[in-house]
Amino acid sequence: MKKKIAALFIICMIIALPVYSASVFAGINNVGIFGNDEVEGYRKESDLTYVQADVAISGNESVTPEQIFFNDIAFNTCRLSEDNYSQCFLGISKNILEPKRHSFIIRLKNDSGNTIDIYASTFVVDGKAPTIESFSINPKITKKGDLTVKYSVKDYAYDTTYGLGLSRIIICKNNIATIVKEIEINDSSIDSREFDFKTSEFVSETGSANVCIAAYDKLNQVSEFRCEKLTVDETKPNIDKNSFKIIDSYGNDINYIFSKPLKSIISIEVEDDSLDNVMADLSELNKDEPSYKRKIASCVNKGGVSLCTWSNILIKINKSGKINIKIEATDAVGNTAEESVSYDFKVDTISPIVKSIKSSGEVEYDGIKYIKKGSDIIAEIQEKESGLNLKKFWMKVSGKEIRANSCTKSGEVWNCFWNNLIFNEAQGSSIRVFILPNSEDDAGNDVDLDKSVLSETFAVDSKNPILVGEIEITNLNNRTYVQDEIVSGDILHIKAVLTDKTPVTASADLLSLGLGKDEKATCTQNGTKWICEWTTSEIAPKSINNILKFKFTDLVGNEAKKNLNIKILGISVEENPNYWEISNIEKMPLAIDRQTTELINHQTYYHIKLKPIDVYDNPIILALDLQCSGDMDYINDYKLINEKFNDPYMVLTLKQESMPNVSLSFNCSLLIISRVGDIIIQNTEEEPVDVTIDFYNMPLGELSQSVKDKIENAQDSWLVEQEWIGQLEKWISIAEKICGLLGTWGEVNKALADIEGMATIFGWGFAETISDFVKKSDDMHQKFMDSQYNLCKYISCEKGLWGDWYNNIIGKQSKPLGDSGFVAEFWPQNPKDSLVLSLATGCLPGIVHNLQKRRQIECYYILCLKNAAVEGISLSVCEEQKAYLECMFIYGEIFQIIPFAGFFKGLTEHVETIFADPIGMIFAGINFYCDMQPAGALHAGCILGHLVPTLASIAEDIVGFVDADSWSLSGDVCEEALKPMPETTEEDTNDDEDTDESTQDENQGEDESENE
Repeated sequence: MKKKIAALFIICMIIALPVYSASVFAGINNVGIFGNDEVEGYRKESDLTYVQADVAISGNESVTPEQIFFNDIAFNTCRLSEDNYSQCFLGISKNILEPKRHSFIIRLKNDSGNTIDIYASTFVVDGKAPTIESFSINPKITKKGDLTVKYSVKDYAYDTTYGLGLSRIIICKNNIATIVKEIEINDSSIDSREFDFKTSEFVSETGSANVCIAAYDKLNQVSEFRCEKLTVDETKPNIDKNSFKIIDSYGNDINYIFSKPLKSIISIEVEDDSLDNVMADLSELNKDEPSYKRKIASCVNKGGVSLCTWSNILIKINKSGKINIKIEATDAVGNTAEESVSYDFKVDTISPIVKSIKSSGEVEYDGIKYIKKGSDIIAEIQEKESGLNLKKFWMKVSGKEIRANSCTKSGEVWNCFWNNLIFNEAQGSSIRVFILPNSEDDAGNDVDLDKSVLSETFAVDSKNPILVGEIEITNLNNRTYVQDEIVSGDILHIKAVLTDKTPVTASADLLSLGLGKDEKATCTQNGTKWICEWTTSEIAPKSINNILKFKFTDLVGNEAKKNLNIKILGISVEENPNYWEISNIEKMPLAIDRQTTELINHQTYYHIKLKPIDVYDNPIILALDLQCSGDMDYINDYKLINEKFNDPYMVLTLKQESMPNVSLSFNCSLLIISRVGDIIIQNTEEEPVDVTIDFYNMPLGELSQSVKDKIENAQDSWLVEQEWIGQLEKWISIAEKICGLLGTWGEVNKALADIEGMATIFGWGFAETISDFVKKSDDMHQKFMDSQYNLCKYISCEKGLWGDWYNNIIGKQSKPLGDSGFVAEFWPQNPKDSLVLSLATGCLPGIVHNLQKRRQIECYYILCLKNAAVEGISLSVCEEQKAYLECMFIYGEIFQIIPFAGFFKGLTEHVETIFADPIGMIFAGINFYCDMQPAGALHAGCILGHLVPTLASIAEDIVGFVDADSWSLSGDVCEEALKPMPETTEEDTNDDEDTDESTQDENQGEDESENE
C-alpha cells in the first residue's frame, strides 16, 4: 500500500514539473494600459488605446509580437531589453468604448502556440467631463465694490462613479480665453470653494460683464462653460416729467374739478433696468390724507422703462391754480433721482344743459320723426367751462345705458354723439331715448335736470325699400319682332315698383349702356307703392353682356340695391341670308270633298318643318311671315300658326263656293327673320313653299287617282307579294298538329295510370292488366319521342336555330303551383308569339308566323283603301287602322322582352282562364290540396282530381285533330287585296260629268224649243 502511495506521488511530481518550470522561467510583468493622455488605467470615451508589457520565456532569447495577445489582438512590436525581458507594445486605433470599468486578459504563448502565462486586470473608460454642480455670484447688480464667487464641482467617470480627478478650475471674464483666476487641484474629484474679487476685475465702470467658470479633469476633459451676469450700476433712474398724467377712471385727463372730491389715477414713466421703488409726495392734492406725503407707486417694467401708477387718489381742491408733486425713484443698488412736477387745475361749478336731442338721419314725414337702425343720436349741450372732452354723458336706448362716443365743441355749444345705434324695437314701432341724470361735464358737474331736454321719441324705420317683382325693361323702338330683346340704338323704358312707408328715390348706373353713372328716376306714389321710372336716350352699349346697377333709397337712408344682367344683341345687314331649308311638308287633309266646299269654309293645314343649313350656326327664328300667290281667287284667308318655331303650320282657308275639278296651286314664301348667336339678321330670308289643295268629288264607289296610286304601291310591296309565306305557315301548322299527337299519347298514358290507381284502391280485377299495358305504352312512347321529338322541338320552338339559351332562361322561372299549371312567367314560354323573340332565338315557325301577321296587316290596309270610296269613309281611318294593328301585333310585342310585362300578361291569362273555366278552378284546388299531403297519402279523390282534367284534355286534342277545318288556315285577306282595281278614275269621272252637262244643256234646249 505504501508503495502505491509513493508511486502516485512520483507520478504527480512528474506531471507538475513542466508547469512549475514554466512558472519559473516564463512571466508577464510591468503591464500598463492608457489612452492618448498617458494616464495609467484610464482613457476617454473616444480615444486611442495603448498597452505595454514586459515578458520573458525561459529558453527563448526574445519574444515575438505573435506570442503575446491583448484579449485576441496580437501586439505590434516586442524589443529585447538589457535585463533579458522583451518590452512589447500594442497601439489600438481610435474608437469609442462605453464609459465603465472594462476587464482585459494578456496571454503569453510559446513557440508551439500554447499559452504559458496569463495576466488579467481592468481599466476605466472615463466618459464624463467635470460637472458644475453650482455656481453663483453675489451681488449680481451693484455699485463698484466687492464680489463673491461660489462654486461646487465634481468629476464623474460614468454614472455616479468618480473619475480620475480634477486638474484645474478657471474663473473667466466673458469667455474661456480671458482667465481671471486659475485654481490647481491635486488628486480630488470634488472641489467646493468661495473666492472674493473686486468688481473692477470684471467691470471697470458702469456696465456689465459675464463672470464664468470652467473645470478640467486629469484627462483634460472640460466641463460646460457656465456664466452669471454682473452689472455695475452707478447711474440714477431717469424720471420722465413729460409722461406725467392725472386721469379719471375712463382714461380721460383731469383738468377741471369742482367742489366734490374726485377719484383719479396718477402715472409717470421711469427708465432704469433695476428700478426698486418710486415714491411721490401727493399731499397738495389732498391735505386730509397723511399717507399721500410718501405714497409708493406700483411699477411695471417693460424693456427697461417702468410705468409707475398711483390708483384711487382722491383729489380735494377747492380753487384754481397749480400744485407741485415731488417724485423720488430709487434703483436696486441705491442710486436715487428726484423730480418735481407741476399741474394746473381749474374749478368749474356750472352744470351742463341739454338743449335738444336729434338724429343724424332724422326726417319728418306726415308729422312723424323717422330714424333707421344704425343712426347717430346727437345731444346739443350748453357747456362753458370744463367742457365735455371726457364724454361722461350717458344715454339710455332700448334698455341699454350707452356712453357718448365723442363730444365736439362749436362756440359755447357742445355736440355729443352716440354712433351707429342698433335698436331692439321692431320695424315701425316707436323708440324713446333718455339722457341719464348721472351725465356730467369734465369737472364732474351733473346735468341740469330742470333746464335740460332729457328725452325724445322717434319711429324706427329699419327696412330697406322692397322691390315688388322684377325690374321691367321695355323696348320703345317699334319693331315687329323680338320685343323682349335689346339692340344698340334702342330707347328703353325702365320701371321698378317698390313698397316703403316713406318716399323713395332711385338712381341707376347705366354706364355699360353708354349713358350716365347716376341716372335719376321719377318716382311717384300709387297707393302703398312707389313707382320709379326711367326713359333713356338711344343706348350705345360697350359690350354684349352688360350689368345695370340700381339703387333705391327711402327717406331715412335705408338702401336697396339690385343688379340686372342684360344682353345686347348685334345687328347684321347681310343682304341674302340663308340659314334655313325646308326638310318636309305634311298636308292635312290629303284631299277635300268638292261637293262640300259650297257648304263650309274648308281649311287645309301644311306642317312645314325647317332645319338649319349648318347646325353649328344654331340659328333661332325670331319672326315668320307668309306671302302667297297662285289660285288666290278661291282663298278666303291664309296665315301662319306656331310662327316662332321651326315647324310652323300654314293654314289656307277656302272660300265657300264651287271649286275647280282637280286641284288649286299656290306659290308661297316663308319670310324668316333669324338670330344667329348674339346677332340679329335684320334682312328677311325667303324660303319657297309650293303647295296644292286636292279635291275629290267622284260618285260613290269611284276612286281618285291618288288613292289608286296608294293601293298599287301597297300591292307592289315586297311582303304582300310573298304568297309562299302563307303556304309555308300551312305546312308548319300541319306539322304542329302531328307533333301534338305525341303529347296526347303521353296524356293517354297518364289517364290509364290514374285508372290503374282507382282499380287498385277499389280492388277491381283489371288493375294488373292495365298496369302492363301502361308500361308497354310508356316504353313505346319514350322510344318514339327519343327518335322523332327533336324535329318537333324545332317545330314548337323548344329548340331554336341559335341554340337553347332562351329555354335555359325560362327554365329558371318558378315551378307550377301543384297541377294548376300556373307559373309566374317573366318571359313568354314560347318565343313564337313574338317577332323579336323569334328572331333572337332562331324560332323559324315564329318568324314565318309573324311575317304572315305583318303581311295580313298590309292586305287589310289595301282592302280598306279599296272600300273607302264605296263605304264613304275617310282615308285617315285606313291609316289609323293600319297604325293600330302594327302597334298591337308588331311593335307592341317588343315589350315582351321586358320581364315584368311578360309576368303580368301571363298572370292576366291565368286569371282569365280561371274565371272562364270555374270547374277547372275546382280541380286545380283539389290538386293543390293533394300536393300538400304527405307522401303515400293518396286516395281516390286525389286521383279523380287528376284524372278528370286529363281525360278532358285528351278529348279536346282528339276533337281538334279530327276537325277537318283545323287542317287548313283560313282568313287570308291577301287573296282579296291582290285582285285588280276598277279602271274608272277621277279623269274618267270628269269626262263623264262634262258629257252629262252637255247632254243636260241639249235636253234643256230641246225642252225650251218644245215650250216655244
